[in-house]
Amino acid sequence: MSQQENSFLKKPVFSPELNLLLDCCKLKLGAGSDSISDLVINRQTDWKTFLELTGKHRIYPLVNKALLAHEGIFPEEVKSEISRKSSRNLKLMMKLAGELLKLHTLFQEAGIDFISYKGPLMVHQIFGDFSDRQTRDIDILITENNLEKAIGILTKAGFKLIDEYFSDDAQNRNLYLLRENHLRFTFPEQHIILELHWALSKYFTRFDTQKIFEQAVTAEFMGKSFKTMPLHLQFVFLCTHGIYHQYDSLFWLFDIAWIIKNKNPGFNAVLKEAEALKCRQAVVSSVFLAQYFFGISLPESCPKMNRQERFLFDQCIKKITSENSVSSHGKAKNLFSILNQRVQWLKYQMLMTSDNQSRKRILFLKMIKPYVWHKTDKIPSNKIAYLLMTQVKWLLMLLKGKITVDGVIKTQKSRKVKE
Repeated sequence: MSQQENSFLKKPVFSPELNLLLDCCKLKLGAGSDSISDLVINRQTDWKTFLELTGKHRIYPLVNKALLAHEGIFPEEVKSEISRKSSRNLKLMMKLAGELLKLHTLFQEAGIDFISYKGPLMVHQIFGDFSDRQTRDIDILITENNLEKAIGILTKAGFKLIDEYFSDDAQNRNLYLLRENHLRFTFPEQHIILELHWALSKYFTRFDTQKIFEQAVTAEFMGKSFKTMPLHLQFVFLCTHGIYHQYDSLFWLFDIAWIIKNKNPGFNAVLKEAEALKCRQAVVSSVFLAQYFFGISLPESCPKMNRQERFLFDQCIKKITSENSVSSHGKAKNLFSILNQRVQWLKYQMLMTSDNQSRKRILFLKMIKPYVWHKTDKIPSNKIAYLLMTQVKWLLMLLKGKITVDGVIKTQKSRKVKE
């Protein structure tokens, strides 16, 4: 192990509950002790907090497998709850897989190409077992010129659009297309979500949908051929997605650790792709975070973190290990706290990338907020008036408690938009 690795493997101080959660993950990775019996016996674990953390980080399946391997160590009520949640997740995964097959037929008949990423296909490719990973929706990518056609096909098939501020009004719709990169639908008679994307990211602007389709590979899944991203590009995307969310849920970071240890994404190809997409910071800091929390070895070609990457690394650690990590949502208390949160979040986002085009877009997206405008509102035609009124409406939403202190905005139907 290199000196660089050792410098980041100093024993971190985690809460007993987070430590136990990580130990369960390490068992699956083969990066920890073969037995967690002593760890449970010698720690004063708050089992309520442990269950809450397991749910928050969306790793019931991994914890369940650790519990099954250590009969009699965990309280029966803990084992029962985690087993129940894991079984429910497996049923959901199977349901999602079935719905993805239906989507394949629907879009193929309509002549619309799509790329499946994240969701059941990714779980199948990376883990080979639906019982190893939680997921709760299906994500597909189409080109923007197919968007209207796709919406029509889905609506005709009984899908319900739930992003209510995607308006039929052309001006409102154009604002949405600028601000967002996907629409959400519910499946007919199902309590599951389809996210229809026309771009992988609204912040990392170098992700070009057309180029992604050109790089797409074919994957066989349940008897059908699906287009998906090659592993090295999927890895880069997962890093950008996780960094954007500050790995608020550890299951995203576990994906990174698992791919590094078991799937050999070709780290030289990963770095080359990350450099081309101007998101090296997200990749390098993600790899070090995977090492820090799960104890995996770094790829030999992994460079040292620069200051920008170390900043992202440190901020993610603070987010994951904060005392309020179980439930950090709350009402913004006053204008100062709102603005301070906004400045800190903007600083973090600006350091996610070194790409000036992406940074300009981040600033731009701070100014346009279609979700503050009701579909019956008359939007000012003057750009300055629009921007000023948008900020006023946004602040009023915050002060009325329609935004949480960590930047999640709730619209009328609880759609959450993290800026």
